[in-house]
Amino acid sequence: SSYLFELDGYAEDERLMPEGKGDPTFPVSYFRFDGSVPDFTVKSDINDPDQLVFLESYVEKAYFIVYSALNDNRFYTFDPTYTTLILQPDSTPQETIGQVIDLQSLVDVYILYELCCNPDVGWSSFYVGLDMTPKGEKKLIFEAPWDFDSAFGIRRSYEMYDLPFESNFTNPWLDLFRDEPWFQEMVKEKWQKLRAHHVPEKALQMILDYSSCYKLNYLDNYRQWSARIIYGNHEVVDEVNVNKTQEDAALYMYQWLEGRIRWLDEQWN
Repeated sequence: SSYLFELDGYAEDERLMPEGKGDPTFPVSYFRFDGSVPDFTVKSDINDPDQLVFLESYVEKAYFIVYSALNDNRFYTFDPTYTTLILQPDSTPQETIGQVIDLQSLVDVYILYELCCNPDVGWSSFYVGLDMTPKGEKKLIFEAPWDFDSAFGIRRSYEMYDLPFESNFTNPWLDLFRDEPWFQEMVKEKWQKLRAHHVPEKALQMILDYSSCYKLNYLDNYRQWSARIIYGNHEVVDEVNVNKTQEDAALYMYQWLEGRIRWLDEQWN
């Protein structure tokens, strides 16, 4: 089977839905992780309770493999059934972790979430895939980025771009790799490729290109959610609030992202 599942701050709500109408969920015990982490919600079809048991076991053991390789220099791998761990003394952290994680997918989401400063992935909206079909890689794939309403400096308290994005590191998977030299080298190498293909510049230009295309939609958004944005907890910064035009908001986003790119160049060059 193939699975898509979400680190989900609302997993408990799914579990408590009447008549079992919510999506299936499963917990994970993170080895030596100091922090409270929500359960996962499964977004793909589950036809047998044993699938949930397997999924929980795989994810928990995969995290143990990663943690042990990075912190204890003990290298484990799955047995052919992917239910039991086997110690393999002759290995390296990168080789060991690469057997259970699609490392390039992790590099990609690491860069994305660092670039846009998305604090939600510390507690929700963090998607992982696992393809256990005969042609599948049978590794955790970090994919389907989603939920950016708190990103790009538009959410109060998250607007600064001149500091490391520490909110990401409340995520148990990203936290493992923030100080790992070989992984950070992979991040830097991918960032340089993105820069060589002018991806950041293209993103900035796209903001300008679309800055006046949806003026009415921009106003409708505030009419629809005014109670939350204006009269509630004042979630968004003044630069993109209700009294601003779409062009105002686009300029703010452009300047914020340009500054963030400049800061990441300093870190990853």
